[in-house]
Amino acid sequence: MDTVLITKVARLSDGRLGVWPAVPKAMYQHIYREAAGVYWDNGLACFHSTIPREWTSADWYRQIVSVVHGGAGLRMRLSPATVFEADVDGFRDEIVAADTNVQRWLDDTFPTSPSTPT
Repeated sequence: MDTVLITKVARLSDGRLGVWPAVPKAMYQHIYREAAGVYWDNGLACFHSTIPREWTSADWYRQIVSVVHGGAGLRMRLSPATVFEADVDGFRDEIVAADTNVQRWLDDTFPTSPSTPT
């Protein structure tokens, strides 16, 4: 399992959540095959959600990280250098809490020794 740090998490202009891995790869475009509302945008070099209707940014963050883990074999993690961009108060704290939850879930569900983040 490859581990990659997340460089940025942002709300896009249309409300979708974008998550930028430090190492973008063209093969990520196939993530749509998971049929889970998660897509890769080659132009932006990020994974993104569909336009949110009922889910919060935290819900979509957990969805993106878990779908990418299962569908692309990539463990994504926040780092101290991750940039957060959104037009709502508390966005950073919401995503950090969601990351803590999803990382704990991944550790409990898929117990393996983590690889070195890139």
